[in-house]
Amino acid sequence: MTFFTKIVRSGTGWKVASGTTPYGATFVLTSEYPSDNTFLNTNRTLLPPNTLIFNWGWNIYNQTTVITGINRYYPLSKTIPEGQWHKITTSISGAGYNISLNDVPIAFIPIALAISSPQGGRFGSGSPTKGTIGFGGAEDQIAYFTNVSVTAANGTALYYNDLKSTATLAEYGIDSLDTSICLDGAKRDRLVWVGDFYHTSKVIPASTARFDYILGTIKYSLDWQRTSPPSQGLVPISGYMGSRPEYKDAITSIYGGLNDYQDLFLTSIGEYYRYTADVNGLRPYWAQIKNLVTARLAFIDPVSGLLAGTGASYFLGPVNGSAPTALFAYTLRILVPIAKALNDDAAATLYTTTAGKLNDALNTKLWNPALGVYSLSLASPSNYSLTAIAWTILSGAANNSQAASMVAKMPELRLGIGYKTSSADVSSPDYELSPNTQGMLLEALFKAHRDLGVTSLTVAKSLLDDMWSKMVTQDVYYSGASWESLNPVGKPGIQLFTSLAHPWGAAPTYVLPEYVLGISATSAGYQTFNFQPLLQGLDLTEVNGTVVTPYGSIHADWQIVDNGRGVIVSATVPKGTTGNLILPAGSNAECEGRQYNGGHVQLHGGRRSNVHIRHGGQGGRHW
Repeated sequence: MTFFTKIVRSGTGWKVASGTTPYGATFVLTSEYPSDNTFLNTNRTLLPPNTLIFNWGWNIYNQTTVITGINRYYPLSKTIPEGQWHKITTSISGAGYNISLNDVPIAFIPIALAISSPQGGRFGSGSPTKGTIGFGGAEDQIAYFTNVSVTAANGTALYYNDLKSTATLAEYGIDSLDTSICLDGAKRDRLVWVGDFYHTSKVIPASTARFDYILGTIKYSLDWQRTSPPSQGLVPISGYMGSRPEYKDAITSIYGGLNDYQDLFLTSIGEYYRYTADVNGLRPYWAQIKNLVTARLAFIDPVSGLLAGTGASYFLGPVNGSAPTALFAYTLRILVPIAKALNDDAAATLYTTTAGKLNDALNTKLWNPALGVYSLSLASPSNYSLTAIAWTILSGAANNSQAASMVAKMPELRLGIGYKTSSADVSSPDYELSPNTQGMLLEALFKAHRDLGVTSLTVAKSLLDDMWSKMVTQDVYYSGASWESLNPVGKPGIQLFTSLAHPWGAAPTYVLPEYVLGISATSAGYQTFNFQPLLQGLDLTEVNGTVVTPYGSIHADWQIVDNGRGVIVSATVPKGTTGNLILPAGSNAECEGRQYNGGHVQLHGGRRSNVHIRHGGQGGRHW
C-alpha cells in the first residue's frame, strides 16, 4: 500500500491488516516537533520525535479495557518536516511489514514480534497479513492523506482512492449523519448501542423532551436492519456512527451477540409511543419493527418455552434464563398499543399471547420456591440475579407474594454502595457495579411498591442515597452527567476509561417523576394519566415536577402538612387530557367544594386543581 501524507501537527498514522474491529498493524510517524507548532504537553516518551511507532492493538494507548500490545519504536536517522507531502509505502509479507518513506526503507517489523508479545497479537481480520486499511494519527496529531493505492503481490491493482470525494467519508466510517441519534459515552465512544438506548428513550421525555433524538435513533437503527441472512431481521447492536447502511454486508459482526439488546431496542420503540402517541412517526417503520420481532420470536426454545436460540448470548443473563425471557415478555406487551393504534389486530394478539406464554414458562420452569426467587437459568437453578428480579416484576410475571419475596432477597446481593448483578458473581474491590441494570431494578422496586403491595422501599432508597449520590457528591469525578459504572466504594468503575457521560446510568431521571411525583400515563401520550404521590418510604415531605406531553406540560406538586395528617396536592392539567388523583387507602379529600371518601379525584384538562387530602385515622403521623 502506498499513500501520500502531509503532517499539519505532530505526526501521522495508518493501519493495515485490520478489520471492522480495528485491531491490526498500527503505525504512527512523528514529526520533528517544531517549537512554534507543538503542544508543550506533548508526551515525548510515548511519542518521541522523528520516530516510527508500531503496535498491533486498537491504537498505541493502554486504555484499560481496550487491549493494546507493547509499542515498538524505530527512531529515524532523518528529521520529518511538517507541511510537506511524504510518500509512505507499507509492504506485507509472511515475515513482516516493510515501511518506506519517500522510497527509502526506514523499518522492518517482524510479524513474530507482534504475535509473541505478552498479550498476544490481535488482528480484526483474523490474520496479520490480510484485512482492511485506515488512516489517522495519534492524539493531537493532524495530517492530510491522499492518493492511496493497494497492489497485490502479483502486481494486480486492487484499490485506488484520492480521498477527495465525499463518498470516501462513509467508506472510512467518518461520514456525517442525516438524522439525530443517541449514544452512550458520547465523550468517549462512537457506537450507537441500541440496548443502552432503552434508558435514553425514557430519560429524554423526563428531561429535554427532544423526541426527535429518539425517533432519529429508531430510524438510524432500522435503516441498518438486515434483510437477508445472516442475522436477518436484526438491527446492529452497536452501529458505527460515521458509516452508512450500504456497508452493512461488510460489517456483519455488529449484529451478533447480546441478543437481548434487540429486545431493549424494541422496548424503546414502545416507550416512545407511550410517551408521545406518535403513531404517524412510527407508521413507516411498523413492517420493519414486526420483522425484528419475528426474528426474535425464533429464539424462543420450543421445549422450555424460554428465550434461548442457537448460538445466542444475552447481556442480562444466560440462555433459558429468567431475565432475558422476562424482558422479551415485557417487550412484546409494550408493542401491543402500537399494533392496536395501527389496526394490526393479528400482531396485537400474537404479542399478547406470546408474552403470556413466556411469563407462564418463567413461573413453571424457573420460579424457585426454596430460594424465594426466580432461578438464574435452567442450567443454574441455585443462583439468581437482580436483572431477573427487575424484569420479572416489570413484565408482570411475578405476583404480589413473589415480588415481596424477591425484594427481601436483595440484601444478599449487597456489595459496598450497590448490589452485585448475580449471586454467582465473586465479590471484589474491583467489581463493576452497573447503574444500567440497577436502574432497571430501581424502577421495578417502585413498581412493586405501587402496584404489587410491597411495602418496603429500603433497597430503592439505598440505591438513591448510597450509589447514585456518588455521581454528584464527589467533586473530583463530578461531570454533570450519569456514569457508566462504579466500584464498591463509589469511584468510577473502570478507572480512567470510565465514561462519565452515560445515559444508561440515569434511571432516576425518569423513575422519580413517574413513581415519586407520581405521574404515570394510562394511555399513550398522557391523554389519560394517574397521579399517585409516593407519600411514604423515602422520608419526603414535598415533591414537585413537570411532565411534558403532546398536549402541553403537566405541572404537579404535593406537600405533607399538619404534622403528617394531611396532604396538599396541586396539578395543572393541559387541555385534551384527564388525570386521576389516586387517593391513599383510608383517606378522604376535598376538591373545589366536593368531598371524596377514598377512590380517586378526577383532574380535568385546561385547569389547575387543588386537593386537600386527610387521613381517615386518628392522631399520629400518617405520611
